[in-house]
Amino acid sequence: LEIMVTNDSGLGHIASCFGVKALTIFVYGSYATLERTRPWGENAYIADFRKSKPENEVERVFSLLEKAVDA
Repeated sequence: LEIMVTNDSGLGHIASCFGVKALTIFVYGSYATLERTRPWGENAYIADFRKSKPENEVERVFSLLEKAVDA
C-alpha cells in the first residue's frame, strides 16, 4: 500500500501512526477544525476544501497524491 485516501481524519490518524502515507480530504462545508483534528506527521497529507469548492478539485487531489507517493 503506497497511500491511503480518506475523508475520515480518524483513519488518517491511524494510518500515520503505522507509517502509512495518508491523504485526508476535508470536504466542502465541513466544520472540522484542522488545527485540532487533522492527522499529523510526515506521512499525513491534507486536501482542504472546507471553505470553497474549486472547479479543479480533482486535479488538486491528484496533485497531492503524486506529491505524497513521490515523497
